[in-house]
Amino acid sequence: VRKIKVGKSALKVALKDGRLTTELTEMALYNGNGKAKLTADGAARVPAVTANFDLAGLQANPALSDAIGMDKLEGTLNANMTLAASGASQRAMVSALGGNGKVAFANGAIRGINVAALVRNVQDVFLNPKAMEQQKTDFAELSGTFTIKDGIAHNDDLSLQSPLLRVAGKGTVDIPKQTVNYRIEPKVV
Repeated sequence: VRKIKVGKSALKVALKDGRLTTELTEMALYNGNGKAKLTADGAARVPAVTANFDLAGLQANPALSDAIGMDKLEGTLNANMTLAASGASQRAMVSALGGNGKVAFANGAIRGINVAALVRNVQDVFLNPKAMEQQKTDFAELSGTFTIKDGIAHNDDLSLQSPLLRVAGKGTVDIPKQTVNYRIEPKVV
């Protein structure tokens, strides 16, 4: 599916009265597994789509790289989310998007910055461009929950736990306007 590599899977599809329901009851993904249920209702006056995902044990870096082109996170990914949208156009659906979910990364790293090295020697990190490419910050857990209403995602419990660093974050992502208003508060242990 696009660049996403899906392993052995079990798929159940039903179409009745203009409503398509697709259930992935078993899905092998990036050394983990998942389940999903997608419903597209074309019979209603306004078309609607709902999606439920439950993902466990995925290797985050290849999964996120293939799914959204992001290669900055490593670790084991667990996520569950429920999304719903309705509208006569893609823009209307994005503006009506709602849902919630939880994402957790375990025993991983953020590529591109090494906070421990930054604390030890600020000059080398910023003056040596090669240092940024080779750096990473290990963490035990990176997690958060979110809600989406009218296309605006809100999170108030981002948490990163590492041996040297604790990070908390909260804010919003306005998906229709493609803007981010987010505050991150790092604390050195």
